[in-house]
Order: sequence, then C-alpha cells, then structure tokens
Amino acid sequence: MTDNALDQHHVTFDEEDNSYGENKHISIKKLSQNHLQAHLGFMKLNNTYEICVPLHIPDHIADDVDWIPDESKPSCYTSLKSYEKVENQGNFMLVFKAGKAKLMRDTLKLCSASDPHIFFELELVARVLGKGQGTPMLIDGVHSIAVEVDEESEASDWQGFE
Repeated sequence: MTDNALDQHHVTFDEEDNSYGENKHISIKKLSQNHLQAHLGFMKLNNTYEICVPLHIPDHIADDVDWIPDESKPSCYTSLKSYEKVENQGNFMLVFKAGKAKLMRDTLKLCSASDPHIFFELELVARVLGKGQGTPMLIDGVHSIAVEVDEESEASDWQGFE
C-alpha cells in the first residue's frame, strides 16, 4: 500500500482552522416575538445540571421579569434557580434534570411581575444520552451538579470468597 493510500484513510486537523468544539455555547433562537428557544447541547441521563442561559430580555419586561409555571405545560424537568440582570442582558440560572434518554423539550413562561399578561416563553432543548451512548462534552454555561446512581448497574459491592 502506498503512502498516498494511507493518507486517504486518516483524519487530520489543521491547528489553525480547528473547528472541533466550535459550537460550545448555549444557542438562542428567536422563534417568534414572544418565543425563544435555547439549545443546551448533550447531557447524560439521570444527571442534574445547573444552566446559565444568557438572554437579551425584551424591553417591556426587562425590569421586572418573573417566572410563572405554566399550568397547561407543567415543567417536570426544569426549575428556575435565580435571575440576574446585567445591563440589557439577563442571566437565568436553571436546574435541569435529564430524566429521559431522548430529545427533551421543556418550556418556561417568563413574564412581567407587574402585569402577567406581558410574557414570553423560553423553550429549552437538550439531547439526553442514555446508558452506553457515551459521555457528552458540556457546553459553556452548563455544569453537572448531581449524578443519580443507576440501580441496574453491573458494578457490584460483592467482595468475593475469602
């Protein structure tokens, strides 16, 4: 086999143009005037994450934004931990529980504390990897804070015969 044939089967990365890990921030998309979508990347099943979602808050609710659970879409995976306004951007600190191995979607309704009729929705999207599907590289703003032990694990505390 020639050197040329070997080169065709190897992957190389040019250090100056390394695109690996290029998309390592939470991606925010505006779906409509009152609906934003945050892509949180890949997460591991049964892990709990603290997530900081940076948002440019609409001016009409920027000063008194509040989170109100939407009774029609109960949020069983996400809870709002805190909100901090920095200039014209707000940072929402969330706790996210990766409860199912699939593409998870959860929606939070953020509204004006003084007028609950003024609101926007923040849809969170994450791909949750199940057992044997690998370990994700977390993106900036996403931190693992807890891991539940899998009861069906092959690991055993049996010490063997003495």
